[in-house]
Amino acid sequence: MSARPIPGVRRCRGAAYPEVDSSHLSVIARIAVYFLLLAIGIPWYWPEDGGRIVLGLPAWVLAAVLAGLAAALYTAWCMRREHPP
Repeated sequence: MSARPIPGVRRCRGAAYPEVDSSHLSVIARIAVYFLLLAIGIPWYWPEDGGRIVLGLPAWVLAAVLAGLAAALYTAWCMRREHPP
């Protein structure tokens, strides 16, 4: 009796373990980018007094807004790449 193939996993010739498909690594890289943007966007490492004022806003507000904008642009780029028009 032969086993059914698992979607996204291919077997190496003569190997006992399946080889990881590159799409799995792509998902891991995307998750890492989102965690990086999350770490930048959450202002836990800024001083309590608010720090510098940039464009009339505390610098942490500007960093959080820019991280949110970067996450939105990255999501749009990923979706456009996966589902072209």
